[in-house]
Amino acid sequence: MAFYRHFWDLASSTTFTTHTVGSFDANCSSGTGTFRWVPSVANATITNIPGIRIKPTSQGTGYWIRVFEGPMNVGWFGCQNTTTTPLTFAALGIGQATLDERYGAGFATTSDIYDNTAIRYALSMMSNALGSQTLVFESKTYWVSRTCELPVSYNTGGNPRGMFIIDGQGANIRKFGENQFNYFQRIPASQTAAGGYIDNAFVFKNFKADGSGGVWQNSGYAFLYLGATYGSKIENIFLQNFDYGLRLEFCMNAHVDNIFTNNIKSYSVLLQPGSWTGGNWQTAASNGSEVSHVRVFDTIQQIAGIAVKGADTCFIRNSIIEGSNELLGPQYGILFDSLQSTVAPNVRIQDHHIEITCTKAAVYLRPKPSGRHIVDNIYVQYAQNIVACEYYNGYPDIYIANIPVYVSGCTFLNVGTGTWDFYNVRFGGSIDTVAEVIDPANNLWDTTTVTGSGIGTIPVSGKVRVVGNIIPGN
Repeated sequence: MAFYRHFWDLASSTTFTTHTVGSFDANCSSGTGTFRWVPSVANATITNIPGIRIKPTSQGTGYWIRVFEGPMNVGWFGCQNTTTTPLTFAALGIGQATLDERYGAGFATTSDIYDNTAIRYALSMMSNALGSQTLVFESKTYWVSRTCELPVSYNTGGNPRGMFIIDGQGANIRKFGENQFNYFQRIPASQTAAGGYIDNAFVFKNFKADGSGGVWQNSGYAFLYLGATYGSKIENIFLQNFDYGLRLEFCMNAHVDNIFTNNIKSYSVLLQPGSWTGGNWQTAASNGSEVSHVRVFDTIQQIAGIAVKGADTCFIRNSIIEGSNELLGPQYGILFDSLQSTVAPNVRIQDHHIEITCTKAAVYLRPKPSGRHIVDNIYVQYAQNIVACEYYNGYPDIYIANIPVYVSGCTFLNVGTGTWDFYNVRFGGSIDTVAEVIDPANNLWDTTTVTGSGIGTIPVSGKVRVVGNIIPGN
């Protein structure tokens, strides 16, 4: 066994046995490992795989392949992990011919950087039989300058379902340059393609990321833009300075948990139908999903902290919506919009602290005429609409329970017709009958004009039902 400083030096070895390597190349500190010799294989049609496989230049048989069990590591493919802005390949004197030889024609250009290229290549390997369905990062800084495409599918043993696990292990992802792009992305081109994507799930976890650089507000780009999965789990993500934090489309039965966002312009967490060709509210909904333990710190009046659109049987729970301007926060703390859904959607919005003034409502519902919409245990710190319900016809069921504190000036917004149930709710004044709940003198109903939707009204007699335990005072 011999030691070679760099992976690429292995090609010049004339000792055909197992060797160890110190790093990917002279510019990287990562990529160390043991490579065993695979003899008696004609290698004319075998290509080198950066960080994984390399063949000798002195003969036409055999190659070396990395010895590993378990997950792949991004560092195998050549990372620098600098704490300051990295240099491009061109600035480091690496030409296009070398990049084409290493990664394949056109995969990387001289304006790319090491970390981004390594991440992109590692992700491409996850769909390869020589790769792994699990990829790990390290607790280091990684720089990206363009989108990292997530794997589409992985089929082993005739089983069409796959599970990709991407674990940041505390990695910090930063942007190189001022161009805007989705950091990580997997989006089908059409609903037909989505039919093949949907059989695969992701566990995507343990990342920190900063999207600052250039004008990122209202760009439409996200840290993670994920489409057409079933049973994915996105967890332990800390994000700042993005237009979108997590943008999930046609992600059925998804679980989003323990997300912290700061300075997100449009949506911190958004689940909605697929926006690609043929994807719509009828064919590509994110049904059966759960969003939990999200902390939103709003500094720039975002659209919504958490938004779920066009989905059925969803659960949104345990969030904190707060910010630097306590009296001028996001439009919506939590938005559930099912108006265009073709099913009878149900949602439970439970156990939230709204510690900022939302300009439209702490919880805003656009429900279908049928279905059950439960808002349970909402603490609101400043005067605002606690719950707003906007619909155009029919009688959706709105169930409000366990409002622990009533802040003077808080109201409910009702646009259209519907049935409101109240249970175990604390209101100001002395409310003990259905009539008094309806009575405008109590100032519990917001009657301002809602743009494009009509005027907030007090629900007609018989459409507000005090189920029980209405508590006066604060």
